[in-house]
Amino acid sequence: MANETDSISNKTPDAPQENTDAGPSQQQIWAQTTTALEEQWHTNCEDGLTTQEAKTRFNQQGPNELQAKKPSNLLRFLKQFNSSIIYILAAAAIITFLLHRYSDSIVIGLVIIANALIGYFQEISADNALDKIKELLVSENYVIRDGQKVELPSRELVTGDLVQLEAGDSVPADMRLISADNLNIQESVLTGETNSVEKTEDPLEAASLP
Repeated sequence: MANETDSISNKTPDAPQENTDAGPSQQQIWAQTTTALEEQWHTNCEDGLTTQEAKTRFNQQGPNELQAKKPSNLLRFLKQFNSSIIYILAAAAIITFLLHRYSDSIVIGLVIIANALIGYFQEISADNALDKIKELLVSENYVIRDGQKVELPSRELVTGDLVQLEAGDSVPADMRLISADNLNIQESVLTGETNSVEKTEDPLEAASLP
């Protein structure tokens, strides 16, 4: 990682939609100069955003985190019946019912329902435990706000924030580098490459992209 690296967060699109021909599109921030970045993201590459502007953008954009779509409780419960062993038990319950062995059918039916309830509550318990672990593993980063270096949870980053990365930090959002000193990023989670990749703050030409 770099000794010290500054980058602008572009977590979500924030530039006005009109006058799109005035410069590179939001999908081409890798080709923009620092001045163009400041204009597009309405920020300052020296002092960062103001606290009030950051608060406004946070209210508009929401937290900087992936929102996992959880299934409804009904769907979660019905999923417990989707297994081969349940199909076999259900077939056995039907067969015993047709053979007028009603007590056996009831017992098998109760086993199926009990299995579904146990699986349902175990899944909810596991999800709750995972949510608590996520709350404990809160990533924090240094951000320049009002010209001051402050430490904030990564979920509070907004578009246009000036983030300062140091050695060992995780990259908390999609970013455009504006200053870097010997920056190497470990991208194995994304690409599978074991070697770190050198990064630069210089604008990239389209021909140089892979």
